[in-house]
Amino acid sequence: MEKEILTVENIKRDVALGAYHNFRSQTTVYNVESSGRNLLGKVLSSVAAAIGFLIVMYAVSKFSADTVLTKGKPLLIAGGALFAVGMIALIYLMVIECKHTADGNRSFKAFNVAIAVDTLESSVYDYVFSGNVRRHLLVFKSFGNYLIPNGMNYCWSDEYYMSDDGVYNTSVAGNTFYIVYYREDETKTPVMVYNTKFFEWQG
Repeated sequence: MEKEILTVENIKRDVALGAYHNFRSQTTVYNVESSGRNLLGKVLSSVAAAIGFLIVMYAVSKFSADTVLTKGKPLLIAGGALFAVGMIALIYLMVIECKHTADGNRSFKAFNVAIAVDTLESSVYDYVFSGNVRRHLLVFKSFGNYLIPNGMNYCWSDEYYMSDDGVYNTSVAGNTFYIVYYREDETKTPVMVYNTKFFEWQG
């Protein structure tokens, strides 16, 4: 079995993809649950702004130009206020989302990582780690838990491009892995792992 050669650029791509999932579901920076709440907030804000706009348009169409500012004043105020609140809330939520995304990107942009070797002790299929969120879990002897990113992994690889199920199914207790972690992280939490059956690091 021919191994794929790991390069810094390939690892960067994998860490970026892993960070996208992990910052949304593993860490407190921006997990899946807060993402869902943020989406719900944006939907409700958009609906409120739309209703406010429709109220204003109704007032404008119902009353003549001479009476709209008098007889239609309550509708204009109510609609305008609802529109303003909805838009302000929507903009706020979008700014918060951008900030969380920037926070998530910051770590792997710097890419101050180290690579070590560790042995897989066990694995757990559909490990529940937050509410109803499930991820496959790999447990390493020295580096502890690693949550396999959902979806496709190692997208750059011609031979070993595989799903999260594929990573789980090919990871057997006793296998040796390259462990990628951030140097600044005192807990040395793995951000990406590579089975040495398939990959070779020559750095």
